[in-house]
Amino acid sequence: MFLGFAYGVIEEGLCVKSWFNPHWVDLGILGTYGRIWGVNTVWATWLTIFHGFMSVWVPIIVWRLLFPKLNGVPLLHGKEMVWPLTIFLFLALLIYLFLSGYKAPLIPYILTLLLALFLIYFSIRFRFKPHKSNPLSRHPFLWGLTYSPVIFYIYSFLPYTGIPFVMPIALGLPLAILFFYTQEGMDIQKIHLLLLGSLAFWLLFYDTAIEFMGYAFEMPLGIGMYLLLLGFYFHNYGSLIKG
Repeated sequence: MFLGFAYGVIEEGLCVKSWFNPHWVDLGILGTYGRIWGVNTVWATWLTIFHGFMSVWVPIIVWRLLFPKLNGVPLLHGKEMVWPLTIFLFLALLIYLFLSGYKAPLIPYILTLLLALFLIYFSIRFRFKPHKSNPLSRHPFLWGLTYSPVIFYIYSFLPYTGIPFVMPIALGLPLAILFFYTQEGMDIQKIHLLLLGSLAFWLLFYDTAIEFMGYAFEMPLGIGMYLLLLGFYFHNYGSLIKG
């Protein structure tokens, strides 16, 4: 969770600088709603949550679904991390320099850098202590099926209702933390059910919706990908009995 949040901060805050740019193409109302001291606070929270989920958690859990024999096996050791990190930092610099000409305010930018470092540190040091009786961990597919549309609604629709901007932040961030927290009591099959539940909204409903908004091939790609993941799940486990 912390490493995923850190990635969201690095990409959107430090590299793309959409945290600060009020004219960033994807912002919509979030370019003004919750903009404080040169920071798009609601957008920053939403993209941190989104990248933690979609850009980091989903690829890791999909990898574990596609290659179950590699579960728990480190893919890189020691010095082998140098080149991937070097490439990552080089690409981050290119994005910072050339993707957007917007110049972020100095103090908020420095604080964003410190936040990224803080999250990376906690990703190494911190561990959840789950309660085995957590009811959400007993029905992972339904929990995932609920989580994705709710978190999407909080940041895509609530801002248009005129409620104070602190409300989406106060609602969304604890919900995202809870999403990760419940996984600590799950075995890998339940986590894969959580994956299927949470991606059902994005790959089936969301991709279908944006297909009708004019984005070609999104619906067949989304449905096809979901069916592919579902096929790998049945290949590994045989049924959805734990969901």
